[in-house]
Amino acid sequence: MRDSRETQSAPVLTYALVALNSGVFAYQSWLSEESVARFIEVFGWTPSHVLDPQNPAVLLTLLTSLFVHGSWFHVLSNLWCLYAFGAVVEDRLGKARFAAFYVCAALGAAGAQLVIDPWGEIPMIGASGAIAGLLAAYWKSFPNGKVLALIPLFFVFVREVPAVYFISSWFILQLLAGFFGLMGPNEGAIVFFAHIGGFLTGLTLTV
Repeated sequence: MRDSRETQSAPVLTYALVALNSGVFAYQSWLSEESVARFIEVFGWTPSHVLDPQNPAVLLTLLTSLFVHGSWFHVLSNLWCLYAFGAVVEDRLGKARFAAFYVCAALGAAGAQLVIDPWGEIPMIGASGAIAGLLAAYWKSFPNGKVLALIPLFFVFVREVPAVYFISSWFILQLLAGFFGLMGPNEGAIVFFAHIGGFLTGLTLTV
């Protein structure tokens, strides 16, 4: 549900990112299917286009792609992680460092994707890489941190559970999905390496 720690300042940037991502996806939901495809093509970033840009402005898609998502599940899962872990990381880093950290994690995710699939033609979208960096920052900064979680058994319980279990499990799943994706026919599966790149960038930058 959320991190159980209390923040010392309002997580303004975290809430702003949640609101901006939500607003962009709400706009997307009003578009026709053809217009959505065009929207993703224009504002998503495509590895081959970034490496060989016909227009230098295409480099901006490394940032604009962070606010474009492909489905309700995609945007909600990202924003849940952003809400759950971003606030305390923002509180620890401060506003300016948090903003710089978020962008650097996103660029690290893009860099990992370029290494794995430099001439890919599928537009990459979503804030997952940047949010992976936030997960790493939380994992390294608060190794004993806990999150409030809904546990559905015979009844639904709300309990504090160690965040390190959730984050470690998530990272292992990204590794497995990425490597299995390389061996399979699903080209889109290798986007998991962007998540890994964002996480490792966040881990490196957190001191």
